[in-house]
Amino acid sequence: MSISRTGDKNHFFGKNHTEKTRLKMVTSWKTRPKFTEETLKKMSESKKGDKNSNFGKHLSEEAKQKISNANTGKKTSEETRVLLSVSRRGDKNPHWLGGISFEPYCIKWTHEFRERVRKFFGYKCVLCGSTSTHRLCVHHINYNKSSCCTDVKPLFVTLCRSCHSKTNRKREYYEQHFTEMITNGYDGKCYLGIDEIARSSVKVIEV
Repeated sequence: MSISRTGDKNHFFGKNHTEKTRLKMVTSWKTRPKFTEETLKKMSESKKGDKNSNFGKHLSEEAKQKISNANTGKKTSEETRVLLSVSRRGDKNPHWLGGISFEPYCIKWTHEFRERVRKFFGYKCVLCGSTSTHRLCVHHINYNKSSCCTDVKPLFVTLCRSCHSKTNRKREYYEQHFTEMITNGYDGKCYLGIDEIARSSVKVIEV
């Protein structure tokens, strides 16, 4: 099947989508209906254990070696990497949210303040419990970079890099999930005060 569709044997060979078609494809992807948490859970359960079509199946050593040999020495050229990067910049990226990542942080969002959040959560990711070798990310629960400078009490959690990337999707779900976690599990608190950390080894300044 793969060989039968290689090169000019492929019905789309040498053709390109029009700008109008590409725009429709991007729009349909962005506006597609989102799965509910209940649906996602059912989908996950349906693929567990012997319900999974690959359950109990293992690649032979010969197959593994063939896959390894086929990928050995393959490298994406610098030109291709640049083209891939450019093709997904700005509004060309399906996760583009209007450039909010370029908005400045509040002046109180300091290294010392972030350390107070990390120390409060015991330097662990609140989702997977990982104590990553990399510095944990401090996540704005309400996705507002100016939250430290508003009248509303800011809420934060510590996440490893992997879990932090997940929170860029299903934002409403994670905002509600983390807010309930802080409210019910931590009495509405998510960082140490100056007096609580004064005797620790972490040097802080008041924000």
